[in-house]
Amino acid sequence: MGMGYSANEVYTVSEEFIKEICQKEFDNFMLELENDEVEFDDFARHDAPETIISRKTNDDETMKHTVAYVELCLVFQEKTGLSLEVMYHDQENDGDRYDEIGGIVWVVGDVYQYTPAGEKYKDKIERKGFVVFG
Repeated sequence: MGMGYSANEVYTVSEEFIKEICQKEFDNFMLELENDEVEFDDFARHDAPETIISRKTNDDETMKHTVAYVELCLVFQEKTGLSLEVMYHDQENDGDRYDEIGGIVWVVGDVYQYTPAGEKYKDKIERKGFVVFG
């Protein structure tokens, strides 16, 4: 199997937008990161994907910043209908200079809505991406 670039896409929102929606929960998450002596970059690079998948919320098993992160994501979803997660993209080592994102990125899901025609055939439609080398 050969190695090459793979296309990906995400839908992002700004930190300012998150604060507009969930200021209290965002501030609490940042405070708990600081209290647990966890750098935000490190959390976004390593801990966030596992946290959001497992939805750990037991204080005995996880640090308070993890609970605060899950709470932020859940409250954001309750208020907007969009899922939220933080991710880190290492543009220099894992990406390309033309990437539109780099570093910490807030990603939202549940963005699409089918047209009436698309809704009728949604089980037959697949969304796929690709990249072409020049």
